[in-house]
Amino acid sequence: KGEDKMPLIIMSGFPASGKTTRANQLAEHLRANTQMTVHVVNEESLLISRAAGYKDSAAEKMTRGALKAAVERACSSNSVVIADSLNYIKGYRYELYCVARAAGTTHCVVFCDSSEKVCLQLNQQKQPDDQWPEQLLQELVMRYEKPNAKNRWDSPLFTVKPSSELPLQELLDFVQSKQTVTQTMATQYSKIQDTNFLYDLDKTTQEVVTAILEGQKSAMVGDEIAIPNASKKVKLMRQVTLAELRRIRKQYLTLTSQLTATKTNYNHQVDVYNAFIDYMNTSLNAEK
Repeated sequence: KGEDKMPLIIMSGFPASGKTTRANQLAEHLRANTQMTVHVVNEESLLISRAAGYKDSAAEKMTRGALKAAVERACSSNSVVIADSLNYIKGYRYELYCVARAAGTTHCVVFCDSSEKVCLQLNQQKQPDDQWPEQLLQELVMRYEKPNAKNRWDSPLFTVKPSSELPLQELLDFVQSKQTVTQTMATQYSKIQDTNFLYDLDKTTQEVVTAILEGQKSAMVGDEIAIPNASKKVKLMRQVTLAELRRIRKQYLTLTSQLTATKTNYNHQVDVYNAFIDYMNTSLNAEK
């Protein structure tokens, strides 16, 4: 029998674009129309000042780490989790997507699509203690990576303009259509077919490399990067380059293809991911 898991809803948008207002509106709607518990995770809930939490890259990475940890804890319970923050880096949204996958649940992104001009106006209307410093706001707008529904970590994507209503019914339908984690879903892995082994190996190792490159954009040294479909994580002891990752991947593919009996050691797809992650961690630690 499967266990019901509630979706993760990822808010995204410029500073002062109305994310928290929309997140609270959605949370109230879900509480009023369902029996679900709803957790809204944001800087305020963690007592993090916006000005201090994003004042420089080190502070920002600590803020993102704290938010991600809080989301991860909340996703382990049977509650709808609304990640109400900037979530402006593509790689960080990818990490949150990995959190949802690891929890065996679905996710969606709500993009508050406001212009910089509107955000500056809305920011001025906030209480002084809640305002973003104008220069910081403008810098964050310049660095913003807009969600793209073609990316699996940004889909399904709900885009909300300042003048439009939040699509509450569509979001409610999405939440209520939550999937159940059963033997046919992400936590269970299909058997590897011998004839497809080399193809699976090539595809899997490339996915791991891509996940590392995306993950390290928002990770701090010492962080662990979650990999979709894997139960193990890559530990970053330093920033790594694409050239390094390609070289390690090539070595691994060459080694594995020479071991004709290797495929019998992998019972499930997750084993292919985990084996390469082990090799990657060993290689990166040996070269630091």
